[in-house]
Amino acid sequence: MVFPTYLLILPFKLADQEVIEFYGQNASNTIPGAPDLALRYAVDGQRDLTIHKPLPTASTGSKFQLRNKVIGIYDKGSAGSSFDTEQKIVDTVTGEVYTTTRSVSFVPKQGNWGGPRGPTMPLYHFPSRAPDATYEVQTTDNTVFLYRLNGDYNPPHAVPYPGLKMGLGGVIIHGLFTYSSTCYGIVSKIFAGDAGRLKFFGARFAFTVRPGDKLTTTMVDGYG
Repeated sequence: MVFPTYLLILPFKLADQEVIEFYGQNASNTIPGAPDLALRYAVDGQRDLTIHKPLPTASTGSKFQLRNKVIGIYDKGSAGSSFDTEQKIVDTVTGEVYTTTRSVSFVPKQGNWGGPRGPTMPLYHFPSRAPDATYEVQTTDNTVFLYRLNGDYNPPHAVPYPGLKMGLGGVIIHGLFTYSSTCYGIVSKIFAGDAGRLKFFGARFAFTVRPGDKLTTTMVDGYG
């Protein structure tokens, strides 16, 4: 089966099978009432993935459509701006919705344009008891280059300049790599490798991950 988080890459490369010119492919339309933000410098803030139906391994007999909607764009002052979007993958032949992704992206240093502050994100606290499982991933200098072959060719994950301009210190690892590897760890440890049991996965991006960092996911099975 298709691992659920793979679909998050599809909006980047669409139907292309070759290396894409990322900024041109992912150019955004102007959002009414919002400033002209340099969205090429946007980073992940949060992603919530709902799986209504597993994606098939082949599209024969189906006609899939990616439907995008802007939920809101918010002024976070001197820190920057955030925008909230929703994407659905729909089979237009049957009308079935396969997945819904709600994403919050952040554009550093592009705020103070007089817009609404937007909702405050709730804080989540890890239970005080010992975790039921842990999963570790050791990244290397090659991690960014291997992951980008999925279709996310965003330059900050390959060359230093964009990350330096954004104040991130240079090359950073794809947020979707962190997201997907964490999800894989949970499926492996909690669901015994059965990705079909996953119905929802959400995560917030709070820190920058760099090549060479070790990622450790600690898990509690239940609510405490």
